[in-house]
Amino acid sequence: MTGLFLYSGLAFGIGCWLPAPRAVAFAAVGIRFLGGYAGLVALVYVCHILGSVPLGLTLTIAAVAAGGGAFWRLYRDGWKEGTIRLFSHPALLLIAGGAAAIWVNGGIDYIPYTNDEFSFWLSTPQLIHLGGGWAAVKDTLHHSGYLPGWQLMLLLPWQLSGTIHLGQSAAAPFVFHVALIALIFDLAVALIIRRTGTSLKTARLLGWLFVLLFLAAQGMGLLWIYTILIEQPQIYGYAAVFLLLFAAEIWKQDHWLHYGIAGLVLLAAYLFKNAALSLMPALFLVSIWPLFDQNLPFSVRVRHALLNAVLLMGPTLAAHTSWAAVSIGGKCVNSPLQFILSAEQTLSIQKDWQGLAVRLAHAIWNYVVGYKIALSFAAAIGFFSAISGRKYRSFVAVAAFAATYFAALYWYHLGCFGDYDFENLNSVERFSRVPLQVFHGVGLVLLLDGALRVSKRFTPNLLITVDADGLRKWPQAVCLLAVALLTLWEGRNLLRSVEDMSTRNVQNVDSQITETRRAAIRIQELRADQLPHQPLLTILAQGRDKAAITYARYFSINTDGKGPNRLYRVHHHFSWHPTPANTWQQKATADQVAAQLGKSDIIWPIKLDPWLRGVLVGMIPDPECLASLPAKALIREKPGAATPQFRCIEK
Repeated sequence: MTGLFLYSGLAFGIGCWLPAPRAVAFAAVGIRFLGGYAGLVALVYVCHILGSVPLGLTLTIAAVAAGGGAFWRLYRDGWKEGTIRLFSHPALLLIAGGAAAIWVNGGIDYIPYTNDEFSFWLSTPQLIHLGGGWAAVKDTLHHSGYLPGWQLMLLLPWQLSGTIHLGQSAAAPFVFHVALIALIFDLAVALIIRRTGTSLKTARLLGWLFVLLFLAAQGMGLLWIYTILIEQPQIYGYAAVFLLLFAAEIWKQDHWLHYGIAGLVLLAAYLFKNAALSLMPALFLVSIWPLFDQNLPFSVRVRHALLNAVLLMGPTLAAHTSWAAVSIGGKCVNSPLQFILSAEQTLSIQKDWQGLAVRLAHAIWNYVVGYKIALSFAAAIGFFSAISGRKYRSFVAVAAFAATYFAALYWYHLGCFGDYDFENLNSVERFSRVPLQVFHGVGLVLLLDGALRVSKRFTPNLLITVDADGLRKWPQAVCLLAVALLTLWEGRNLLRSVEDMSTRNVQNVDSQITETRRAAIRIQELRADQLPHQPLLTILAQGRDKAAITYARYFSINTDGKGPNRLYRVHHHFSWHPTPANTWQQKATADQVAAQLGKSDIIWPIKLDPWLRGVLVGMIPDPECLASLPAKALIREKPGAATPQFRCIEK
């Protein structure tokens, strides 16, 4: 539970420094929790990346800031009714639900199972932690030009004990999601009071019903997502920005506050991944919106537009400038703005750009219509209701973001991802899920607002009594029952997520993960007397992709921090044939393959074919050993011998 309490405590505390909305019905809990989480991301970046402050001291600074914020807020506000009401708020109760799920499960672990987790999102924070900081290892990291905000968040809990514990890191996306749900709850309660005039008690009951329905429908995925990939933090950040824009349009007296928090959240989303720059055109349009308000003097309109731009885009542009000064650059993926007009991109126009547009659009469309179409339909109604209610900014902003995002996805396929991804398309489902779930999440909140406006107009007294003091008895009973049942359902889902992350009994895990994990364990066991200090491991995965190599390199990380960062080396080739069957298979003769295998200290077969077995015949004198492959592994018989010979060992 260390990670859960650390992330939530720091976010709550730092958020206490933020002001509260002036609108009477709009609670400050969600804005402060969300802003505090984003502020934590920014603080870690400024301290560790820009200020070169050690990771442990960075965490101490964050803890002091959080503790100071909490004490200052209590000193300033005291135990007001609003403070006490926090104990029935989703911000606190959902965190408590996560803690209960961990307790019932007997703890929490995290077993990675996606390729990108092994290759980057989990290996990078471990290497930063073991190397003593980002600056010490930045030149050796995979995708070294990527912004490290998410990786730094994942390694924060490790600074307390000094040991790597992925289960602690698994709380990072959960706390971010809870902070967003807290904002949605406050927004829903404020909308219910604004549209119906009902009491705060009734509005909070209906607000709970809405957020539990939202979570049951998985408006932005599971409450506790079962991966630590970057997609969900992107979704939470982008959705929060658009919801704050919507709030600013409704409660104009607080629009500077909402814009400021939106700018802070966008900064955090950018520090997670530079794809957040795709929101810039949308925010530019929102920023210049006052220029078209003919009721204000021109000088006032210009001043408002400039202030909007500073609040919404200023922090991210400042971070982009600072990152350009300290990063080592790299591929076009790392530098999107420089890539747009680069010679590399200009040359890519010579490709079949029209055919790519058709193939990519077809793949995106197939995914969109096949992924939770009911949610898409409901969200579309929500956006339509916002337009009918003359609330245009959310629709314009989300539409501009989606257009920019998919245009960038096309542009990168054209000249950045490489020839293989140009032909086969790169993770279209994962890329498309980001704007689609943002559309779902924002659209459902807009749907609530539209439903409240319609109910007020056509059935004003169906659920609310004439004096607007509360619900009628039968709707109140139904709501309470629904809240109770949905709470049990969400508790079950939380426990299932914690169990899945700890065991992977639900997800279909690649068997090669188990193989390479076992290889790492066996190498540890044999290093003392049968293997060199840093042996060379060769994986045999004939005809497959490079996933096994990615897994093996991940498990080679020396997580105890003693000795080298890598326990063993991994041969970069794993599949050979005179006539390669795919892009990952190396073209080689039998003698060339034998020469490469002869350099290995340990060989770990996963999949063989008759041709590769023939290559191994001259290297394995024991025919029974050869026949047992790939059920057993191979270890070099006499290190340093002119003719390498291998014998079988149990895996």
